Amino acid sequence: MRRIFATTATGLLALAGCVTDGHRTIPTAVLQEGLPAEYHEAAADNGRFQRGVGDTAADGEAAADGEAGDGFSSRDAIGPNAPATVLAGEVTLAACLRSALANNESIAASAEDYVQALLGEDTAIAETLPDISLKATHFLEEEQDGGGFGGGGGGDFSQRTSLAVNADVPIWHGFRQVHHLRGQRALSRSQAQSMLDLRNQLALSVTEAYYTALQAERSVAVATSAVTLNDERLATVQKLVDAGAARKGELLTTRAELAQARAALERAQESLRLARERLGYAAGARIAGELATPTEPTRAALALEPLLDRALSRRPDLLALQELLTSRTEQIEFVKRERYPDVDLNANVYPLRDGSSEDVNWDVTLTAEVPIFRSGRWITTLRIAESQERQARLAIHEQRRRIDLDLREAVTEIQSSDSLLRALAEQVAATEEAYRQVKREFDAGAASNLEVTVAQTQLLAAQLDRDTESLRNSFLYRRLWTLTGDFLAADLESGVTR
Repeated sequence: MRRIFATTATGLLALAGCVTDGHRTIPTAVLQEGLPAEYHEAAADNGRFQRGVGDTAADGEAAADGEAGDGFSSRDAIGPNAPATVLAGEVTLAACLRSALANNESIAASAEDYVQALLGEDTAIAETLPDISLKATHFLEEEQDGGGFGGGGGGDFSQRTSLAVNADVPIWHGFRQVHHLRGQRALSRSQAQSMLDLRNQLALSVTEAYYTALQAERSVAVATSAVTLNDERLATVQKLVDAGAARKGELLTTRAELAQARAALERAQESLRLARERLGYAAGARIAGELATPTEPTRAALALEPLLDRALSRRPDLLALQELLTSRTEQIEFVKRERYPDVDLNANVYPLRDGSSEDVNWDVTLTAEVPIFRSGRWITTLRIAESQERQARLAIHEQRRRIDLDLREAVTEIQSSDSLLRALAEQVAATEEAYRQVKREFDAGAASNLEVTVAQTQLLAAQLDRDTESLRNSFLYRRLWTLTGDFLAADLESGVTR
């Protein structure tokens, strides 16, 4: 993780490699950690990590005024045309992931938290530096002639003017600043890991929505095949009825089955439209193209212990909690040192001074402050800090147990899915053979229309079950790698072997 040490906000943002245009600032380096080059390019396009700002000053003014421009105003977030990105042509899972990273508001808000944490480091560093100021004083006082204050004077006044350059220099504060800076750095690292975890969760959410849409497409394809087959069978039965080789009841039954298949197709198409809308919401874009089948995910031995070790060393949510614990520990040390004496130096240089101190050009004051009694505030603050540290430790313990459970469930689901896929492949082969046989018998007049209907229904159901489980199996493997702390897009695009 990149260390950021800057004394000004501008320097900080430049070192952090942030996408900024004067309105919003998002650190892209953290979001893109481990991503291929095309992800970096997509992130940089038009400041896409913050849909908020135009590329020109005019666009920025338009956005500030709530106008359309090239920017994003609060009004743009409302209504059916909110997504500015349109994914056309062949829509891949990688394209949806890129769009989600570029347009998701939660990612942008989390990045702002990270920027604030980095600025907190600057604040901690600034606490160790002197405060220098220019102080001008003009003092006016009525002169008294012995008649008492305000009484019977001659109206004369005395006045003094001074101009001083003042410096307050912290000498020793019990090393509180050191622990404050360490705590802020740990907090920055925790926020960075939280942002990576949010990125992984977003990628997983987009992937799930993508696979759901793919499954809806498969359902539409199967329903379309059912309509086509029933159309063909209706034509065949109609010919048999006309030739007197089939009963009219069979024709009516076939028509009813065709109507039922068409209704099923309508329902499948509605489900597909809804699934594409949900995918567009997750990706922050309008899905205008056809979905491409994702590349097969990396498959490896499902040994639980190596997966668990990898997750415990890489999961950003766990790493974020560990860094938060470090920050809480440093906070305890910070509070403990509030009982230490403070030593400060105050120096003044006087370029201009008159009156009785006219000849004094400078002065220095060394101050030592020893806390003696603070009405129990110190012990209360310490107890709160210790309680927060215990909370952080408990959160880590709970998260480790959650990771263990997540991986055990994921491995079990994948093993069951692998077995089910093999069984479904055998079922599809068997139903295909059965349908072909019944169809030949029906054409020869040895089988009834009902037998053909049953065989066709079994075949279509088996094919749909196989396709559904195949997509689910692919998603489960991708989810497994996310549970171990890997980012999905890196696996999809770079072909890294785990």
